[in-house]
Amino acid sequence: NVDKAKAKEYYEKAKQELGKDKFAYELVFEDTEASKKVAEYLKSEIETNLPGMTINLKQQPKKARLQLMQNGVYELGLTRWGPDYADPMTYLDMWITGASYNFGSWTSKEYDKLIFDASKGDLTGKPVERWEALKQAEKVCMDDAAIFPVYQTGSAVMIKKDLTGFEFHSVGVPTIYKNIVRK
Repeated sequence: NVDKAKAKEYYEKAKQELGKDKFAYELVFEDTEASKKVAEYLKSEIETNLPGMTINLKQQPKKARLQLMQNGVYELGLTRWGPDYADPMTYLDMWITGASYNFGSWTSKEYDKLIFDASKGDLTGKPVERWEALKQAEKVCMDDAAIFPVYQTGSAVMIKKDLTGFEFHSVGVPTIYKNIVRK
């Protein structure tokens, strides 16, 4: 959900609290065409909707971007993650205190406890309660603005009528071809 009016309201409050009306941040992103387009779009939207905000773009090869982010030498970072298995933990365990991909070093005792309970604690054998804990953990992460999900990828494919057996997955390997049959 994008609520530009709410963003501007929070921005105005922040300007008053900080006694400033101009801000500049650097956004590091990798040197792919897709990342460049997303970075440019974010810059445009932020600067258009929050007057006085400047986003300076810093395009880097993936390895360099990762190194900057791992070392904490960045202000804003555009990164991506594809789920490798079909469980919310493929994303949620990234944000526990000390996790290797928690580049912003965000920490929350409440979040850490929810993730522990859902992955190693009492909730591992209780799927309904575990699911609720994972939803609560996601809410804590989002409410604290530990990350800002920007978009979700997708694809469209055309398949000849005489071919069957394609398998499409939203996690892990996206397409499995081993069961294709020609009619």
